[in-house]
Amino acid sequence: MDKAQQIREIADKHSVVLHSHAFVGSVDFAVKEFGEDVTKDLLKGPTLFAHCNGLGEQEIEILGECSTGIAVVPFTHENLWYGVCPVSDLLQAGAQVTVSTDGSAPYTSYDLIGELSRVAWAEWNRTGSQETVLPAKLLRMVTIDAARALNIDERVGSIEVGKQADITVINFQKPHLTPCYSAPWMLSFYANGNDVDTVIVDGEILLQGGQYTNIDLDKVIEDAKFESKKALQGVEYQKYIFS
Repeated sequence: MDKAQQIREIADKHSVVLHSHAFVGSVDFAVKEFGEDVTKDLLKGPTLFAHCNGLGEQEIEILGECSTGIAVVPFTHENLWYGVCPVSDLLQAGAQVTVSTDGSAPYTSYDLIGELSRVAWAEWNRTGSQETVLPAKLLRMVTIDAARALNIDERVGSIEVGKQADITVINFQKPHLTPCYSAPWMLSFYANGNDVDTVIVDGEILLQGGQYTNIDLDKVIEDAKFESKKALQGVEYQKYIFS
């Protein structure tokens, strides 16, 4: 616990978010070993936990009371055995819940837009209600709520005077997005990363018409192939690949 407290102090000193992974039992373990007051003291500074699958009632209550940031990773609901993240319970308790892709292994991608529907379906299945997480909330979870969880909502997360011009433009002129009677619904359940037309970060256009403006995509792909081959040299990876 001494090291955890030191890490908290360092994070607070440099005004950064304390990040870690948590699953069912993580918060209960801290409470049992170090006490509830000490655990809450660690969480009262900006904190972001990834996953949080299968949390118990006391854990949800503590994380909510401390307004802890939660980065739910929907695909882990499918390949881990910790249960699912109780998204609506955490929201009701006061936690700041956002959405993450976690990584590309073993069978998912970095497509954040595509993960929104996974969050909803997992929560609807867990609660038996489609009213627990609505499309508009899903979009806030990857914009302003995500900024709050990262403690940077004064700079980004919404289009307001004084904030950075961080904007993503989606092309709805696609068969799978037409006709559109509810943009939040279509974005949450039908869109994917390939539908992004333009990306502006702090006023700088990084993607326009689906094309990158500041990188050589062909070179990036070739570099990725080269580094992948180099990493696999001497490893008999073929025997681990199922056909």
